Amino acid sequence: MLFRSGGGPTTREYIPKHSELTVVKVDKALKKIFFNEGWESSGFTENSWTVTNDTTNVWVVGQAENNGGTSSSYVSDDGGTTASYTNTTANVSHFYKDFTFNSSLDRVYLEFDWKCQGENAVGATQYDYGAVVITTTGTTPVAGTEVSTTQATGGGNGRIGADDNLGKFNLNYGTNPGTTWNTERINLSDYIGQTKRIVFTWNNDGSVGTDPPFIVDNIKITEFKF
Repeated sequence: MLFRSGGGPTTREYIPKHSELTVVKVDKALKKIFFNEGWESSGFTENSWTVTNDTTNVWVVGQAENNGGTSSSYVSDDGGTTASYTNTTANVSHFYKDFTFNSSLDRVYLEFDWKCQGENAVGATQYDYGAVVITTTGTTPVAGTEVSTTQATGGGNGRIGADDNLGKFNLNYGTNPGTTWNTERINLSDYIGQTKRIVFTWNNDGSVGTDPPFIVDNIKITEFKF
C-alpha cells in the first residue's frame, strides 16, 4: 500500500494482507455459546433439566409457542395443548439445571426469549409472573414454594433479570410481553469460577390473571474472554 505526503518522494508502507482476516478469527474466538437450549430435540428430562411441577399449572415442552423452530417451554393447564393457566388455583412450578462457569473467562451471560402476561402489582410476590433465580446446587426447588423473592446482588443468590420489576416477568416488564417475544440478557460474570443452579419459575395466586403464563425459548449461556 502506498502513502504520499505533499510533493515529496513516495513513502512505501506494507500492511500484511492477512491482517484483517486475523482480527476476524480472534473476534470469533472470544465469544462462545457453550449452551443453547431451543427445545427442538425433546423434553426436559432428555435435555438434562429437572422439573418440579405443582398440581395444575405445570411446565411442559410443546409446540403451542415458539420463537424459531417448532417448540418452547411454557406453563400449561391442559397438558401442553396451549400456553394457558388456571388463575383460580394458586401454583408454583419450576424447572432447573446446574451450570459451571469456567474460571478462565472474563464475562458470562444468560440469554433467553420470553413471553408472559399474568397479573402485576407493586410487591415482589404480586401476583402472577415468571421468575429466574440463581442459587446453590444444594438448593432443591419445591413445588408450591418460590426459591427466592429477592434480587441477587454482588454474586449472591436470588432473582436475576427483570430488575425494574422486582425480578418478575409479566405484563409490567418488557415490550407488549403478552403478545410479543422479548429477549432478556443477564450478566453472570460475578459467578465465574462457580457452579450454580439456574431455576425458571412460574408463580400465580388464586384469583384473576390473563394468559399467557411464562413462556421461555432459546436459553443460551454465552462466554466471552478478553
